[in-house]
Amino acid sequence: MNLKEIIKEEKKNYNTLRFVINYVLVPIFLLVIAAEMVIIYVTMSIDEEKFLALTIVLIALIGAEIIVMTALIPYFRRKETEIECARLDFSFNGSDNEDIIVDCHTGYYENETITFSESSLIFGYFEEDEIEPKSRCFDYADVTAEVLTSNKFLHVNIFLDLTLKSKESGISPLVSLDGKTLFALRKYAIKIVNEELLNYILNNKKEAFYQILKYGEVKKF
Repeated sequence: MNLKEIIKEEKKNYNTLRFVINYVLVPIFLLVIAAEMVIIYVTMSIDEEKFLALTIVLIALIGAEIIVMTALIPYFRRKETEIECARLDFSFNGSDNEDIIVDCHTGYYENETITFSESSLIFGYFEEDEIEPKSRCFDYADVTAEVLTSNKFLHVNIFLDLTLKSKESGISPLVSLDGKTLFALRKYAIKIVNEELLNYILNNKKEAFYQILKYGEVKKF
């Protein structure tokens, strides 16, 4: 992915506040700083003594602008945390008896899905150039999950790395943690290898999201 594609992807995925920060505030800030430095260079080249006071004022102004922008970073991150808390909802509004179907990703197949059914967990997929779907079933006793986090595109991203084992082979699909997958975890008593992290995220959502936005992970819990 080249720089142009990265910027295009960022613009598509950023929330409104992050878009304004990255593509409006920061460019204006850098432009103002650059203009002030050009003024300092030009005026000092003309007459150092005459424009010394102006230079000192502009240097002080640049320093103040940098301090203000730095001080605003935690404020912006708190506002983004509030946006992410509203975006990611862990509540489940479906029926307790219905199968839960979610998209997943392994990197090996196309149109991959996980179905949490009453009898087993079903991994569905299409092989390349195939038109008929295929599936594999796993007992819940052979399923474990690990909670993973990232701050890609400055969003809070929380995933479940599922390890599915069978007599033939195993596979590790990645699914997003949301209300549906959380409900399935609890309903089918799927073992979570880092359950303390999940409990912290659920019980301290705002603080956990703040850390994920800042570090890409929850460092303290």
